[in-house]
Amino acid sequence: MKKFSILCLLIMTLTFAKSQSIKIIFDHIQNNDFILEKVPTLKFSDYLLRYSLLIDSQKTKFTLDSIFIKNCPDKFRSFLAAQEIYTDFKESKWLSCNGRYRNGLCLFVDLADRLDKTANWQWEITDEKQEIIGMVCTKAVCKNNIAWFTEEISLPIAPGNKLFSLPGAVLKYVNISGEYTAISIEKVTEKVTFPKVLVSDEEGKITKSFSEMDDQPLNNIFLISTASPTNKWIPIQFKVE
Repeated sequence: MKKFSILCLLIMTLTFAKSQSIKIIFDHIQNNDFILEKVPTLKFSDYLLRYSLLIDSQKTKFTLDSIFIKNCPDKFRSFLAAQEIYTDFKESKWLSCNGRYRNGLCLFVDLADRLDKTANWQWEITDEKQEIIGMVCTKAVCKNNIAWFTEEISLPIAPGNKLFSLPGAVLKYVNISGEYTAISIEKVTEKVTFPKVLVSDEEGKITKSFSEMDDQPLNNIFLISTASPTNKWIPIQFKVE
């Protein structure tokens, strides 16, 4: 039954197949207060992340575009990995390229399997409506997760690396760790093309540890420290190795 529901979601995307490419810009704010409740001694840099979601027919590309650092504590040191996530609903493909992965490898899995990871989430679709970037969105709740989705974009896509079994694209997503909010949308001529890279389906085996990132040259990794520029948008670009 679960696989049947996922297949229905993939078929649903055909209604979006003839649309023009669009790009949605998201801002992401991390909820440091929640983490500090658990570990009060931790130090955090105060920053804002900006992502873009390119939708080209039945293909999408979600990219970390830039970071805006407001301030950093003394002697603070952390890493931000460049990130690109690709989906192809027609061919049932999902690809994640991340600076945390070793040797230029990207994580490649069947899209139906990726959808399956959240297929058992019991969303309660409410009657609450909100307009986000000119689109009517409906509020859905699942435990500590709140998603505002629009059926004007009939793809089960969401910001971040999760895919939800909701009848439309999520334009706002809130959980205990932070919040993604769509801030703008525009028609574009860009197309989504999967990069030609080495791939693996074993995320645990290709992910670098913190010490590896600290010891090796930082490819596709941005270092956040007191030396980082503040109060300006800093581009983050993933480069195929």
